[in-house]
Amino acid sequence: MNWIYHEVGRRLRKAREAARLTQDALAKRVGLCRTSITNIECGRQHIPLHTLYLLASAVGATATQLLPESLPSTPEEHLIPKDALRKWPTLAAEGQEWVRRVVRSGSRTSLEDKHGQS
Repeated sequence: MNWIYHEVGRRLRKAREAARLTQDALAKRVGLCRTSITNIECGRQHIPLHTLYLLASAVGATATQLLPESLPSTPEEHLIPKDALRKWPTLAAEGQEWVRRVVRSGSRTSLEDKHGQS
């Protein structure tokens, strides 16, 4: 379920930028260090619920606005970048099988890193 943290981070970054706050300013408002804000926005740092509420309040949002509205319809949907999904039909069978193995294992690939997903 790491995709949830990526989505929360993406929404937090968007709300922070809309509030015209730097990562440092947000960190000071909620009692975290700037690197924690960076890691949260990138989905690398898991946060407890009370921190979600603090962050939301600090950027003028609600916790609900920072959370995804629903789960993906398929387990793989959140793991594969959308542009890669568009290319799926053109992949050779061995390429499709490689993608399936990566998704099942939860491994990070350079493609996922490039697209900021995990």
